[in-house]
Amino acid sequence: MQQTFVKFTLPAGTYIHANEMREAVAKGLDGQMFQSKPGLFNYLTETKTNCNRPENRFIGGLGWVGFVSDNDPLMTTQVVAPAISFLMGKGFSPDTRVGEKDKRAVLTDEPNVYRLTGLIDQRDKRRESETGVVESAADLVKRHVIAMFEDAFDKGVIDSPFTDDDLNIMVLESRRSGESVKFRNGGQKAVAKVRATFAMQVRLEGIWQAGHLQSRGYGLVYFVNKGKHTQCPI
Repeated sequence: MQQTFVKFTLPAGTYIHANEMREAVAKGLDGQMFQSKPGLFNYLTETKTNCNRPENRFIGGLGWVGFVSDNDPLMTTQVVAPAISFLMGKGFSPDTRVGEKDKRAVLTDEPNVYRLTGLIDQRDKRRESETGVVESAADLVKRHVIAMFEDAFDKGVIDSPFTDDDLNIMVLESRRSGESVKFRNGGQKAVAKVRATFAMQVRLEGIWQAGHLQSRGYGLVYFVNKGKHTQCPI
């Protein structure tokens, strides 16, 4: 799968949440994208979200913010102008880079270490009320990483499904907390949020995310190198 992206590099130590830029881009476009291409913001209509895994996502981390599209390069180009306007309004003149990434996943003999930033589980409370069991942070991470590869198979990113034995997921550390998220229709929802470091026998290339609310930048997967430093995916 060929991904197109735009990355805005910010001053060192600066953090702007991807969803803040997402909301600013929506305002900058005067709502026109909700009417003509609501997929940019993962909406079916102006008030109804698309529950499928989004192909267009606003992403970011410490010192950068950006956007990635899995299926439509034009989506990326339409984000650039309103995003730059938003960032300049905050006093930044970001270095801007538009590029492409080949999204792939290859099984390996040795484990590779990754870090998950802010994985969101929207169905957490409902699942717990139905089963009476509170899912651990580690089990939540495993469930969503497996779902990430199921989605990759459905979209043709990988040729055949990865089994649990193929992945051999080992959660090294994890921390779960609660968070309240707001939606365009004015509603709010309590969700589970997890940060984790895990290993698996897969080498990822391109931009990967796990969990829910990916269009808002949650659940970004970072590769951790042998020096235990995370590598920006773009």
